Amino acid sequence: MTHTSNARSADAEGAPRALPALNPGLYDPATATAASYADFVEEIDHDTAAWIRRQHMDRVFDELGLFGSPAIGVAVLDNGVLPEWVDYLSTGSGGYRTAGYHPPDVGETHPQDSDFLGLAKVIPNTFDHGTRQSRYIQCFAPRASRATVRGSSLPFLLLPNDIIGATNGILALADDDAVQVVSMSMGTIFRSQEMERAIDELHGRGKILVAAAGTTVPVIRDLIGVVFPATLPTVISATGLSDTTQTGGQFELGSASHGGPENDFVIEPSPASSEAVSSLAGIIATLWAIDPGQPRESILDALVRSSNFYQANGAKDPLFGWGRVDAYQAALTIQQGGCVVTSR
Repeated sequence: MTHTSNARSADAEGAPRALPALNPGLYDPATATAASYADFVEEIDHDTAAWIRRQHMDRVFDELGLFGSPAIGVAVLDNGVLPEWVDYLSTGSGGYRTAGYHPPDVGETHPQDSDFLGLAKVIPNTFDHGTRQSRYIQCFAPRASRATVRGSSLPFLLLPNDIIGATNGILALADDDAVQVVSMSMGTIFRSQEMERAIDELHGRGKILVAAAGTTVPVIRDLIGVVFPATLPTVISATGLSDTTQTGGQFELGSASHGGPENDFVIEPSPASSEAVSSLAGIIATLWAIDPGQPRESILDALVRSSNFYQANGAKDPLFGWGRVDAYQAALTIQQGGCVVTSR
């Protein structure tokens, strides 16, 4: 991910800290010097601003004045959040909580130096994975109630303790009345019946789980397709889409993104699925806050009806699902009372 150098600064002791002026949770359109919310976010992270614009969330924020609300809680189930980022995430509108379910260090809410025999710290984009996903959520739903849950040591659910921790995290979120949307930028090539039962419990509570279609090198992704639990019909699968301005308008999977018939939506421009998941979860949280009384199915149906493949032919694409959503059109539908819920 691309992060601008002014996103964080150092205090007197040299410890990193967030600059309040660049915190999306503190954005106030009445006093902001930036021309738009997307311009404000671009000072924090160029990539996130591009996702906001390409999915037309900029129009949701600027034209409709919608930034989400604490009425809809969104949780990031991942490998935890680095301690120095907690204040950054907790500042601004909405609540913020942390929890940890990864054994044997249940209760710890941030990545551990011992994760994956210490290799998690040296594998690119791994140790800070949950931290970055939490940041993207805040950019897309700056006024929502937020929670971060450490359920695994890696975004790739390979080890038994990772499966156990993620499963227990899902069960806890199913029972958490303050959470309606769960962002799970993780997956596995294995199928876990225990995790599937936990997801059924969460789904039965009327909540939405967004999971990664998969993030691996191209050779493996072509063999595997969409990974568990994004393969489940009760889970919304998200993946990354290459920049269509660079592909002549053609849809191409991101360089490390999976596609397949189980996929639901894509986020552009994104090389991998992790940020696609957190971005989509943030979009859903903000849109659902327009009318928290609408059921999950109505919110998802509004997204489907706004998507490019539904608009083109009313059908899913075998790789990209319903395709790229138009969050602005979905927001207008929800504002007008929703739409007739159909089988997706």
